[in-house]
Formats: sequence, structure tokens, C-alpha cells
Amino acid sequence: DCEWVLNHRWKTSLRKQDRWYGRWEQYGCDVMDVSTADLQKCVDERRISKIEVRGASIAEILDGYMIQRTHGIKFVKDKNNTLTAILDTLSLPHLLWHNSVAKQRSLFEDSSQFPPVPPTVEHYWVSGFYLTSEREPHTYVDRSLQFSRLAEDILGERGYRPINVLGPTAAFAYDTDGQADGLHISGPPAKVAVQKFFHHLCRDVLA
Repeated sequence: DCEWVLNHRWKTSLRKQDRWYGRWEQYGCDVMDVSTADLQKCVDERRISKIEVRGASIAEILDGYMIQRTHGIKFVKDKNNTLTAILDTLSLPHLLWHNSVAKQRSLFEDSSQFPPVPPTVEHYWVSGFYLTSEREPHTYVDRSLQFSRLAEDILGERGYRPINVLGPTAAFAYDTDGQADGLHISGPPAKVAVQKFFHHLCRDVLA
């Protein structure tokens, strides 16, 4: 009886709140907020013409925060000698239930699927999330880590840069999974992913 399950499933008390505030902080160092002024300075000095968010459902969550965060930012219009920045989820976690490890390794190794990153692009990818349910087959934390390590080992040689969000998603997975499925984690972890992206992208400007 699905109605019984939906009415009695174990869920955080935050689901009853209209508004609440959560913040994730890393041990040993601070992930400072990048101000709008700092971001505009980064765009100007690095001559960034656009920022793209790629992937599947998680990318939609990140793109919402990216649009919010870059609102009012003026990107470089001149296309000569400009930089494109990409934030990519690699379609995780969907890969976990669609592909075997061997198949995914083959896809990562295929340079037509993942060509070397050109000098005019910085391509970042978000690590697999900490998962708290098995809504689909094979969706569990060890497998998420395994696919992330594959990407780091294979794609790193071609210029793809990782952003680790396992910690933030572990901290908030129970409270902020967007579809109540333990896979689509929104809220603070998604904002941390976008913030880390800007830290990497603007590392030399904001140092």
C-alpha cells in the first residue's frame, strides 16, 4: 500500500518548516563567500565569456543556483581570447544505475566522448554525491565513489578538474534531498558546489 508508505516514511522535521538556514563548513579551512564584486573582477581579469552547467537532473539544481549567483554579472562579449567555464555533473547519479563499471570506464576512455580540454576552456566536474537511499539499483555510496575515482584518474589527464562535494552532501543528504529520494540533494550542498567552482575558477584573481 503506497499510501501507507508515503504517510509514514521516516523524514526530517525540516520538511515541516517553510524557512530554515543551514551552513556547511569544512574542517581545517574556510570556504569563503565570493562576493558579486569579486566575481565580476574574476570575469573581467580572466576574460570569461560564458559559464555553462552540463549534466542531467543534478545539473538542473546547480544551474538554478548558478543563474542566481551570476545575476547582474557582465560577461566579456568580445569573443577573442576569452575563456569558457564549464561545471559538469557527468550525469551522475544516473550513470550508477545505467552503466557497469567496465562500461563507464570505456566511456571515460573514449576521447570522442570526453575530448581533451582546449586552452580556451576550464572544465570542472562535480564528484558523486553521498547517497542515502537505493531508489534505483546500484545507487550506493561506494559505487558513487568508485565512479568519481574513475573520472578523476582518466579525465584528469585530459584537463578535466574535479570538485569534491561528498562532504557537503553527506552533511545534508537526509535533510535536503529534493525529491525525498536520497539522490537529488539541493540546498547548502549545491550552493557549496557552485561556490567551490568559483574558488577554483578565480583562484589567481582572489588569492
